[in-house]
Amino acid sequence: MKKEQEIGKEDNKKAIIILSIAIVVVLGLIILTALLSKNEEEKKLDDNNGTPVKIDLKDKDLSTETKEASNVKQVSSKIYVVKYLDIDGEQLGKTQRISSLEDRVNEKAPRIDGMRFVEWIQKYDENEDVYYFIASYRQNVEAVTEEIKVTHKTPPTYSATVTPVDNENADKPTYDVDIEGEVPEAELGEDVSISEEYAHILVLRFYAPEDVTKEQIENMKVTVHATNPNETINEDQYSYNGEDTNKSGRELLDSTDEEYENGVFYFDYYQETDTGTNTTIEVYWGNDPDANETTEPKDEYVEVYNVNIDNVTNSQETEEKPAEELTPEEPQEDQGQE
Repeated sequence: MKKEQEIGKEDNKKAIIILSIAIVVVLGLIILTALLSKNEEEKKLDDNNGTPVKIDLKDKDLSTETKEASNVKQVSSKIYVVKYLDIDGEQLGKTQRISSLEDRVNEKAPRIDGMRFVEWIQKYDENEDVYYFIASYRQNVEAVTEEIKVTHKTPPTYSATVTPVDNENADKPTYDVDIEGEVPEAELGEDVSISEEYAHILVLRFYAPEDVTKEQIENMKVTVHATNPNETINEDQYSYNGEDTNKSGRELLDSTDEEYENGVFYFDYYQETDTGTNTTIEVYWGNDPDANETTEPKDEYVEVYNVNIDNVTNSQETEEKPAEELTPEEPQEDQGQE
């Protein structure tokens, strides 16, 4: 009996020891878990410079799914669906699914003869939840009617229509530029060298192709002659920034500094319309960067424009002097009497 009591006491001691060990192990696990959780939180803060992760919602105002996130601890990232379209509405490339519109990859805009790509216009379709980026273009030659170096006495109404010439014999890209409308009388700025005897001045803006570079522009030049070989156009009948042979490169362009840095190259061309002379303008948008003055420009850098002003109307704005009125103090003398 005594032996059995001793065995019972021994078993109780073992049970107490095992229970104590189990309690210590559980407490240790709890403490370890807390420490690991704290370290993980600190690591997240350190990875973000101490700032909790936030979702950029600056583009969310375009979406119907915009939500107030001030009281939300965690906001799931929105996926933007982006499609690029040409001017006919045909999709370019593949559909893009991105977490930010800034992550989109612009497609290559298709070339259109007689046109220049300008930019991608963003449109959002609320029903489809799709962002469309549509290619926009301008004519390679535009009529300029705002006041620049020429001040028209009345608002001009002329316009330019550019048509590519499909001619197998033409070894250079050639375009017909048809001008229609009324050209009013104008006052010339100091930089326009057209003779003062001409009153009606047409202004056109010529844009370079998108793939022309600053290095190529350094070898740019422009030539002008009458379209009809039986006619002549004198140097005082037209004007453009590059007509001074001492100018080169950037000086030939009328692009602003910002436009020039962004690869937008153009020059403004002025021509009197009083004589009704049609002109052909050959534009050499540059050449290889290592070309020199004696190097003929390659065909890919040359464009030819036939400017047709047959349909231009010159406004009649010359003011007639009013007849002198007679006063009682100055009676008209009868020249027939002695």
